[in-house]
Amino acid sequence: MKAMRKQKMINAIFGCIIILLAILSGWFYIKITNLEGQNTELRSQVDALEKPQLHLINFAWSDNPYGGDYREVIANGTVFNSGTLKAHMVDVKITVYDSQNNTLREELFPISSILLGKSYVNFNDLHVVYHVSEFGFAHHVEAELYFSGYS
Repeated sequence: MKAMRKQKMINAIFGCIIILLAILSGWFYIKITNLEGQNTELRSQVDALEKPQLHLINFAWSDNPYGGDYREVIANGTVFNSGTLKAHMVDVKITVYDSQNNTLREELFPISSILLGKSYVNFNDLHVVYHVSEFGFAHHVEAELYFSGYS
């Protein structure tokens, strides 16, 4: 009888240990899954920060006579890559608008074949000749940056 009671006590303790281990395994599984998800999110954020991030700095333009019903916009500025990876085939698109926001002309200019991370390149004297619209000369000019790949 005493041996049987002792065996039941051992079985009860063993059962409690098994249940405790199962609960701990589930808790650790949830924690590990949670940490893996956070690690994936952090890796994604690091990848996004490393990719080329192009910024246009000190963009300036002037509108100049060209001849007849045509005028010429001359643009200057700086492209800065705040990422750590190189941007390949960097271009700037210059778009000239009239006072009614109609596109008078747009031109795509190659700026650099490779722009290293944390570096910049200047562009000067980009000429865009446009036809004067019924709404007048260039009212505003926009520049957009593009790149074809990175490494």
